[in-house]
Parts: sequence; structure tokens; C-alpha cells
Amino acid sequence: MEDGMIYRIPAGGGAPSGTPFDPLTPDSGDPGMPPVNDRLWGIAVHNKQVYYAVWNTGYAGDEGKIRRVDLDATGAIIPSTDMEILAVPGETPGASNWSAIHIPVADIEISADGQRMILAQRGQRDWGGGFIASANHAGRVFVAQWDTSISSWGITNTLQSGNSWGRGETYGGADFGMEGGVQEELIWCSSADTADSMGPHGIQGVRITDFPSVSAIVDYSYRVPYDPDYTTSGPDYKGVGGDIDIMQDPQDVRCVEIEVRDIECPEEEGAPFSIDVTLTNLSGQAVKYLWFTPCPADELPGSAITGTPNPDDIIEIPGAGIPDGGTYTQNITLPTSVSGEKFCLRLTMLDSTGEECCTEKFCFDLPNCDCLEVIDQSVTCEPQPNGLIKYTIELTVLNLTNFNGSAGFDFAHATFLPPSGFVDASVEPSPNPIPPGGIGTVEACYIGLPGSLCVSFAVHDSDLVECCSQEICIELPECGGEPELPDTCKLDDLIPCRPNADGGGLVATASYTICNNSSVPRTYTWSATSISDPACPVTLPPSAFSPASGTIGPVPPGGCVTIPIQINCEGLEPGFCAAYQICAVITPDLEPICCTGKVFAPEEGAVVIGGDPSEPVAVPVGGSATTELLLENTSNELVTADFVISDTAGILGVREGLADTVAGNVYRISVSLGPGEVYPVDLLLTRFDDGTNSPDFTSLQIHRLYGGDRVISSERLFSVSVRLSRSREGEVPFGIRRIALLAQPEPLLELTIATRLGRTYRVRESIDLIQWDDAACSVLDGVINRDGTFTGTGGEVICGVPCEVTDPRRFFMVVENP
Repeated sequence: MEDGMIYRIPAGGGAPSGTPFDPLTPDSGDPGMPPVNDRLWGIAVHNKQVYYAVWNTGYAGDEGKIRRVDLDATGAIIPSTDMEILAVPGETPGASNWSAIHIPVADIEISADGQRMILAQRGQRDWGGGFIASANHAGRVFVAQWDTSISSWGITNTLQSGNSWGRGETYGGADFGMEGGVQEELIWCSSADTADSMGPHGIQGVRITDFPSVSAIVDYSYRVPYDPDYTTSGPDYKGVGGDIDIMQDPQDVRCVEIEVRDIECPEEEGAPFSIDVTLTNLSGQAVKYLWFTPCPADELPGSAITGTPNPDDIIEIPGAGIPDGGTYTQNITLPTSVSGEKFCLRLTMLDSTGEECCTEKFCFDLPNCDCLEVIDQSVTCEPQPNGLIKYTIELTVLNLTNFNGSAGFDFAHATFLPPSGFVDASVEPSPNPIPPGGIGTVEACYIGLPGSLCVSFAVHDSDLVECCSQEICIELPECGGEPELPDTCKLDDLIPCRPNADGGGLVATASYTICNNSSVPRTYTWSATSISDPACPVTLPPSAFSPASGTIGPVPPGGCVTIPIQINCEGLEPGFCAAYQICAVITPDLEPICCTGKVFAPEEGAVVIGGDPSEPVAVPVGGSATTELLLENTSNELVTADFVISDTAGILGVREGLADTVAGNVYRISVSLGPGEVYPVDLLLTRFDDGTNSPDFTSLQIHRLYGGDRVISSERLFSVSVRLSRSREGEVPFGIRRIALLAQPEPLLELTIATRLGRTYRVRESIDLIQWDDAACSVLDGVINRDGTFTGTGGEVICGVPCEVTDPRRFFMVVENP
């Protein structure tokens, strides 16, 4: 960084290779940092190209720049290919940015397919003229996307990291991360104040699908503090945030995914283990032969063993073999002498010519067959009124204690450890006892939620002297297809204070809704209180709420009830806000159901947004609903303003009436308002989802944009609740039910779509879940309408979409119109 040059460093260490690349003004050779606009910081290499960031001030008019230069076959930089590819949105000059004089891009990361770029800023203070001190409260994380239609990069999403004052908190480090076994689902960044203004500093992980399209703080993310002892009261230990790099486990890039699904203990003394190995071919070509061999000693994990399986020769796969992406299950056996050990093997996959496709090591734990074997298990379920599920677990157990020539012992007691969640963690088997060599059942009751439950299952003799145990995992299913959810409440997130109709000062009216998700009617007791919030320092007195408490109910099962609450804003100066909380309880021994909201007093002359406060608009699955917003110019001058309207869950399409043919997740509107003018905006909200696992509510939020087409800042002015209604009893929601890829005669993706009679449907596609385009869909035995939609039949419709088999990934959604 001292001379503004880019160096090539050998991977094995040593002196730099070749001639350094000096892309901008030639270095003078003087000691010290190069001048601003000639410094370089963030850098990344992808597909024989070097991406680097130029350290400008980072403010509008002197935005940070991203440049790119190519490498030749030897890795040497080709100076003639150097070019600017992107300007980073600048901060507003004069904005309060925690003494940050410069806000350069300090880190660049490129996705594996080269289509997405992360840019992380790091604010810098001028201490001693070197701009070397961090001003971490003034940095954002940007996502840039390669637009193939115009062959250029553009900023698509902006995160204000942390959860404090809304200018971003990044330390300048970012990287792609995995979630649920899928690469590049998350973006991690180093950040200050991840909870509030009292810290903690740490790292923050945000799903790419949750990255805001307009610069904003996100509500949902992973937050990992540097200080594990942090509480909501601090202490605000700073730490020294910096770069983030996530190392990729070599197992995550395997050419085959191997799963040991079933291990059966020997049926008699001296017999082998029987093991079913299921593999998924990820090699990129068809596999015709398999070969299981012992694992080399130098590749064995600590205490693991290896040996020769049966079959020990090459195995031919029937037919054409295992296609790329296909799965296959092969049974092998192992000698019984390895009971209770971690066992490792190597699997080699070969194509039809015998060339090696790949070789992978895999390890698994063999059960201790001197004790017991769970030879079968079953689970039944029953929803509970509190939202949990009662599971009845039945295990069929084989007593193996008499194997290897010993006398063995009876199973008279069984225990599940840890006991948490079990109604009775210690139970008796049937029959009691289960004799050595015999088979019996053990039944237990567990209260919890769906998922994988792994416990130690221990058995004991009648005197609790002899015992043995084995770890078992039980899959707890969803009950009735969908678990019963806990009760929920919702408040309008952000409401402006407006003059009272009777002229009695500023008031705000918020809608408070509570939903009963149990199977019985419920009555709730609620109360409203002001709460502390660093961004909203004003505390409201109890008298500000009208009413301040009360009861709601009885609310029927599956129903929701909304009440209006008027808030007196007398204590709020223009530009200030206050946070509050409403909590409801059913009985004193249950946890309260709480939700929060904010009210604010608009600045004098601001554009104020209002709506109907009586009840949240409800949007049913597969349907639409309308709502009206009122934009009011409270100034004495003409105001031209741009607004962006979206929902926080990202599952609503927004448009102004049926005149707009396409509903997008983000809707932009530009208006000119005369002095005192009130402009009504009638919005049509459409559900994009099929109702599966959807939340009870989302929020419709409105941001005002500043800075013209190149958006550099925004201000959230309004956020109200929208209820996401569920399907009617017995009604099958629309949605994509099955997907099939056909390779012949031309690559085609077949989408089987459940439809409703008379509704029209449109298929949309995306490569990144951010930019969605209409898909060219052909309907089997049907007709495509002139606008590209098709009409539902009340049953399933098969839609064919052209595709390329080389596409790394592609996402589809179906949109239903009334």
C-alpha cells in the first residue's frame, strides 16, 4: 500500500515475482502513503483477472472506484488491459460519519461463478496525516452484479451492517459463507455495534436474499460477538475488526457425496456387519464402476482403523451407470471384529473407459454390537395448544449382550440422556425384561419441535449394575404436514405523528394485532410501555398511550384481532422518535408475547406518509389486496420526491393497480407535490409465495430516496403491518409441485404447477434471487396468453421452460394474478 503498486507473491513464499504493476500515477519513491486517488486497498483474483479498489474519499463526487486488469497464462499482469469497471455509491458530503474523512473499499470478494462481487468499506480517520485510524461507524457492504445484457457491473444491494445508528458499521472485511450445506448463501462482514450502540463488536452474517435493495439495516442476521461475555448492557469491548476469510473444507468440494445410511450388526457370532452406502455422483460425468479399498494409514484420523470390505473388487453399475447428479446405493460387509470402532474406506469411481473419475475417503462409526441394536423405530405425533408437538417414540431393540460367548444380561430399564424434553426419561421395556438374544420394544414420550433428535440410549439390568449405551438419532416429523405455531403479535413498525383531528396536538395511531395459533379460544391481557432505544432517546409516559392496557378476546382458534392504540406525541420534538412495546399474556405462568414499534415527529416541511390505521390489510395465499397511502407535503414549496415501496419479508409484489402488468418486490414512485398537497397512492399487493411456512405478518415499508438515479442514501418514513392470510381449510394453494429436467431433444425444464380455475399465472426466473425476469413458458396441451401468462385449470399444468444444461443454478417462481 505504501507505493500504490500491485505485487505477485509466490504461494510458497519468497521474493515477489516479475515487475510490480503501478496502475495509476507512477510512484515517486518518496516514503509514506501515496496521495488519495492513487492508493490501492481491496483486491481479489478471479478467472485470470485482478480486481482492485482505488482509495478515493468515498463521498459523492469522489466515489471509490473498482478496476480490473487481466493476467496472462503465466500469471503476469497485462497493463494494457487495465480498466475501470465500477463506481461505488458515495456518501453525502457533510454527513455525520463519526469523523471518517475517507471511506474506501478495503475488501473485495468474487463469487465462484464470477457473477457477483462483495465490496466492504472501512471508514478512516485522519490522525497524524496518515488516515490510518479506523472510523468503523461509517462503512457499508455492497453487492455488485454482472449484467450480461449490457456486459457491465452494477450495485444491486447495500447493507448498513450492525444495528446502531444507520450509517453502516463495517471494519472492511467480508466473505461468502455457507448455510445448510450450500455455498455462498451468506455474506459475512466484520462489524461494530452488532446489537446496539453498546456493542458488541464482532462479525455479522446476512443471507444474500435478505440483503437490502435500498441501503438499510436488516432485521434478521447471524451476529457473533468478539467478547463472549457481552450482554445487552455491554461492556462495549471494541476489539480490532479487520478482514474476514472463510476457509473452504475440501469435503465441501467433493466429486461424490457419500452417506452411510444403514448399519446392521452381525446376526450371529462371527458374521459380518452389513452396511448400505448411498452416494451422489458430483464428478461431472457418468460413473460405470465402483471400487471400495482400505484407506492409507497416513490418511486415517486419530484412533480410526481401516480394512478390506466385501466385495473387494471392482463393482459394475447396471445399465448406463450413475449419471452426474444421480444417486446409487451399494451394500458392503465388514468383519465383525471391528465392532465399536471408527472405520474409514476409500471409494474410487470410474467411467466406462476405466479412467479415474475421483477418489474420496469416508469414515463412519460402527455400533458396539456387544450390547444392543435398534433394529426399528417409529414415531407418531400430536399437536399441543402451546405450539409444541407431542411425539410417541417406539424403538425395537435386539439384546446382543450374549454375543462373543458371554452370558449377557437382561434389559430391565431404558434411559434417554439428556432427559430434557422427555416426559419420563427412564422407562421399562416390553416384555420386561428383554433377555439376551431377545427382541423387545421401548416406548417414550417427547415434547418438542420437528427435527433430528440425537440422544444416548442406555439399557440396564434389574439391579442397575450392568448397563451399556448407544447414540441414536430419531427424525421427528412435522405433525399433520405443518407444526402448530406459537401465538404472534404485530405492531406497525414506524408511524409518523400527525395533527389530531380535533386540533389537540400531534398523535399517532398504531394498529396492534394478536393472532391465536392454538386449537382453543384464548383471551389476552395486554399493556403498553415505552422502551429504551439508542436511535430513539425519548421516553413516553404511560399516559401517552390511549388505552395503555386492556384485554382482547376471546380470539377464536386460528383467528386474529386488531385494536387501534392512539399515542400522544406531545413530548417529541421535530426529528425525534420514541420506541415502545406491547406485551400480552394468556396466563401469568406463560412467557409474554411482545412486539415493538416506533413513532416519530416529522421535521418541519417534510413529506409525511399516512394510511388507514383501522386494521392491517390482509393478503391471502394466491390472492391480492389493495391499500391506500397518503403522501402529504407539509411545506410551503413544491416538492419532487422519489419513494421506494417494499415489504420486509420479500414475498409481496407491489404495483399501482392492474394497469401495471408486473408486480415487483420493490416498487418505485416519483411524485411532485404542491404546497400542502395530499397525494393518494392506491397499491395492489400480490402474494408471491404459496403459503408454505409463511409468517403471520410482513411490513409494508416506504423509503424516500435522495441523490437521483445513483442512489446514495435513503430515509425510512413509514412501515405498517400486512397480514399474510392462510389458505382456507381444504384448499390447495397454487405453486410449483414438481421439477423435471429433460435433455432431449433440446434441454427443457418441466414445471408442474398447481393452479386454480380462472386465475392467470406467470413464470419468472432468476440466477441470484435478486433480479427476476419473465420466463418463456410453453404449456403442454394448453395455450399461452398474448401477455405471456397462462390460465389455470383448477388442476396441475405442465409448463416447459428452455434452459441450458451448463447453467450452474437457476431459480423459478410462479405468480398468480386474480
